Amino acid sequence: MKHYNDFLIVGIDHGYGNIKTANTVTPTGITKLDAAPTFTKNTLFFAGSYYQIGEGHKEYLADKWQDDDNYLFTLMGIARELNREGITSAKVYLAVGLPITWVGRQREDFRKYMLQRESVDFKYEDKLYSVRIIGCYVYPQGYAAVVDKLNDMTGLSMIADIGNGTVNIIFVSNKRVINTKTYTEKMGVNQCVKAASNAMMNKLGVTVDETIIQSMIRYGTADIDSEYAEVLRQAISEYAESIFALLRKYEYDPKMMRLYITGGGGKLIKNFGNYDKDKFNLRTFISSENAQTNVTESITEITDTSGTEIQKNARKYINGHILFFEHKTVDNKGHEIYSGFIGADGIDITVPAGGDAKSVTLYWKWVNTFDQIFLKTTDSYYDFPLIADDNTDDREDLVDFIQANPSKLFSDITTENTTAVQNIDYDADHANSTLLSALNDGYNTADQVIGVNLRYFLIEMIASPAASTNS
Repeated sequence: MKHYNDFLIVGIDHGYGNIKTANTVTPTGITKLDAAPTFTKNTLFFAGSYYQIGEGHKEYLADKWQDDDNYLFTLMGIARELNREGITSAKVYLAVGLPITWVGRQREDFRKYMLQRESVDFKYEDKLYSVRIIGCYVYPQGYAAVVDKLNDMTGLSMIADIGNGTVNIIFVSNKRVINTKTYTEKMGVNQCVKAASNAMMNKLGVTVDETIIQSMIRYGTADIDSEYAEVLRQAISEYAESIFALLRKYEYDPKMMRLYITGGGGKLIKNFGNYDKDKFNLRTFISSENAQTNVTESITEITDTSGTEIQKNARKYINGHILFFEHKTVDNKGHEIYSGFIGADGIDITVPAGGDAKSVTLYWKWVNTFDQIFLKTTDSYYDFPLIADDNTDDREDLVDFIQANPSKLFSDITTENTTAVQNIDYDADHANSTLLSALNDGYNTADQVIGVNLRYFLIEMIASPAASTNS
């Protein structure tokens, strides 16, 4: 969960085996109760009914919005994240995931399903929560677990996200996803659990509890008789081989590409798979201590012109919301104060003769609120001013930059806002200015567009010879 302005971004991965948030994992079993439960652990009260969550797993449904279960799981996930923060009321922006080949077909239906109620009151574990769900983005599952590895993905790579219900396959070529080579198969870990259970019944005539099979999958061993353990190992190994057969069906070649395995099935492949370890990367998160959300969107550079219009705007705004400076100091109260603003023209650096290297340190700052740029310590401020009170040079340079680039800072450049930008006075008292209030709104809206649509950005420092002068 992330704090952003006055709301929280809560990521939830609606898996068939487990519901994952950034900090929690809960099995997807859900049962409607006839009356109030004696014990409130993992119980949800919503719309007049009680539900017990966390015992067993949800049955496979091709459309995740076909019943109420995933909405109820969402309320539980929100509650568990808010509880960690010690709060019970919040505005929430959801970030959820779908199997990659389902995103185009189901994204809008799943988004509407999540937004079916704006204001929601419910109880989880007998604690009352009041939540406003102000938005929802739907992302492809599996990609989030490797997005920080994209810069390492030169050549050809295959990503296999092995969940409980599905296996999602994504090809990446030279750091970019190949949109025409993404696949989803109903061959998740639950198929392995069923096969292992059937093997125990067919070969030994015994019924095995699912927790024992899960232990074998996760740790490669279980506290059972060696004869039973061997039957389970064989069944799970056969499933692992069937996964590699599936990957080969989609042209996996260990001599030509690197394989990234993620999702709950990653441990299974690590413990029971037969693979080339030099061409294999395991990125799996299956324990509650290390749970991650499979929800993300990414860019390769902030000048990229691909994607939807709102994603293009997000990449444009980031160019105006990240400010660069030559110097930073910290006062005795821990406030950061910047100077030496670097605009679009960059800075000139004198390099010592003889070709010796010169270390250059620059500072970047993502300003939280627009008024932080102009207000002084004598004003009533929300965030501590960025620039020292007596630093008129940087204030004037910042005004010049903003007036030259309003579309990079503000979401709605109306005639009124354009006039407001051009009338900015770097040395005026803006503490109670209606002008500054209007610009703050436009800045904050652009900030929200960045926060919802971008997950990382790359900053490059480019050195080039300065223009020579003759004297």
